[in-house]
Amino acid sequence: MKLRWGNILLLFLLTLMLCSCAAVTREQMLKDTQDFLLPQPAKENSALIYVVRPSGIGGIVRFNLFVNDPKKENMEAGFTRGGKYIYFYLAPGDYTLYSVAENTADGKISVEANKIYYIQQVPSMGFLFARNQLKVLDEVEGKYSLKKCELGEIKRTSFP
Repeated sequence: MKLRWGNILLLFLLTLMLCSCAAVTREQMLKDTQDFLLPQPAKENSALIYVVRPSGIGGIVRFNLFVNDPKKENMEAGFTRGGKYIYFYLAPGDYTLYSVAENTADGKISVEANKIYYIQQVPSMGFLFARNQLKVLDEVEGKYSLKKCELGEIKRTSFP
């Protein structure tokens, strides 16, 4: 049994080392994203929300994203795994986003029409699976993270 836990720990440490990278300066982020076109267009009278998960930590664990109610299936925007993103549109107003993994992280967001918002699902090691937090990114960090990700699983693209 000890050998098994040792292997799991070794795999975790190797994954952490591979996923770690040197700090990138804001100037480098701007340079890397100057010609980057967003995958989805903004919509008139709606806010565009990108939820990114650029980290590979806990990469195979799904992080489901819900709007306003994590218990209603029809309020799920979709889910990410490591290196993935999802997007959806919100009508202007106040919302609570829920990211469900081993834990349920939540964050309030107030959105305005014709603006783009970037939210990062930040993974960490949990007891059995990956845990998560939600973090609001500015435009530069958001575009940089989005550029590194591929599309995750979308369940719903707009919420009133």
